[in-house]
Amino acid sequence: MSSKLTTAVLTLGLLTSFALYAETPATTPGGKPGKQPGQMQRADTNKDGLIDPAEAQAAAEKRVAMLRKAADNQFAKADANKDGVLSPEEAAALDKAMTEKKGPLANTLKKYDKNGDHKIDDAEAAAATESIKTDLAAQNARILARFDTDKDGKLSAEELAALRAMQEKRASKRGGGQMQARLPEAPASAPAETQETTP
Repeated sequence: MSSKLTTAVLTLGLLTSFALYAETPATTPGGKPGKQPGQMQRADTNKDGLIDPAEAQAAAEKRVAMLRKAADNQFAKADANKDGVLSPEEAAALDKAMTEKKGPLANTLKKYDKNGDHKIDDAEAAAATESIKTDLAAQNARILARFDTDKDGKLSAEELAALRAMQEKRASKRGGGQMQARLPEAPASAPAETQETTP
């Protein structure tokens, strides 16, 4: 297989993998297209503005499953001779394609594929799940630090409305109509925010 054809095949595989992370357009109560939810909004199934332990576990498991599937798909595309192992040439071509493509899948794989085999094994998946849950807990802390004005550990209707208004405003400023998981800068007393690259 020529290098150009190999690159084309890898690129197609990567695009397929990235598609796993694409959001489907959200809808308003009337069924009209609306803004797409961010990570926190997707995980917050009871819509209280925070992520409880059960929601965090479910969200983390779903994201890791998507990541593993995407990694398996790209591995299969890169494994030109279908022997279940990437030759040095196949691995190099995949690494090159990932470097050029960048984006959520490349960043997340780099973060969680600790042994560099272009897959997410069971141990790596378990570690990724715990890492995602930790990230969600940190985001909860930032939300409470900013919006839980009565400091009761939960969001009242008014506090939740303020959170949703901020999320809508930030989504509009980004111009893509897509809700994002990141919050504005937290007060000095709150944990520092870290940029998360997620599936």
